[in-house]
Amino acid sequence: MRKLLLALALMILTATMVQARPMVGDTVTLDDIGTSGTTSGGEFHLTIDGGFDFMAFCLELDESISRNGTYFIDSIGQYATSGGNNSDGSTPGKDFIGVETSFVMDSYASGNYATGWGGADTVANYLQRSIWELEEETAGYSSTFFTALQSAGVYTMSGNYDVYVINLVDKFGNNKQSMLVAESNPVPEPATMILFGTGILGLAAIRRRQRR
Repeated sequence: MRKLLLALALMILTATMVQARPMVGDTVTLDDIGTSGTTSGGEFHLTIDGGFDFMAFCLELDESISRNGTYFIDSIGQYATSGGNNSDGSTPGKDFIGVETSFVMDSYASGNYATGWGGADTVANYLQRSIWELEEETAGYSSTFFTALQSAGVYTMSGNYDVYVINLVDKFGNNKQSMLVAESNPVPEPATMILFGTGILGLAAIRRRQRR
C-alpha cells in the first residue's frame, strides 16, 4: 500500500510538470485580469487550454494582438516567427531571442523587479520597452531600468533560462503576436492542486505509520 501511494504521488507530480508547458495547437485566451502595464504591450495574462495561466510580454512591435482575444499556438521555441523589425537573415522566418532578453524575463517572473522601480505599471512598462530594445525592435526607448541592466553586465551573462516564445496565429492561420513566457510562471488550476495535495496527504499518512 505504501509503495502504491508513493507511486501515485509521483505520477501526479509528473503529470503536473508535463501539463505546465503549453503545446502546439492549444487555444490561448488573452485578458488583462491582474496584469500591469500601459504600453499596449505587456504584461498580458494568458490562459491555456490545459488550465494554466501565464504572464507574457510582446516581442514584436509590428504585430498586433487584442486583449480578450482567442488565438492558437502555432509554434513554441526560442524564436519569434516572421521576425518583426529585426529579422535574422541567416534563419529566414525565425528571429531568435537573446540571452539578455531571457535573463530579464526570468528575473521579472522570479519577482526580482518587484520593488525599487515604482508601481506595477511602471515596472511592466520598463520591462516591455527593454525587451523591445534588447530584441532591436526599436531604439527609441530609454530608462534608468534599461541603463541599469546594461550596467549590471547583462550583455556578458550566459546561462540557460526557462524562457521561451509562444508564436500565435488567429483562426485563419494568420501570424499574430509572438509572446515571451517564463517557464517558472505557470499557475496550475485548483483541481490540479487538489490532486497534488491528495498525493502529499498520502505521503504524510505513510510517515505517520512509520513512526508508530
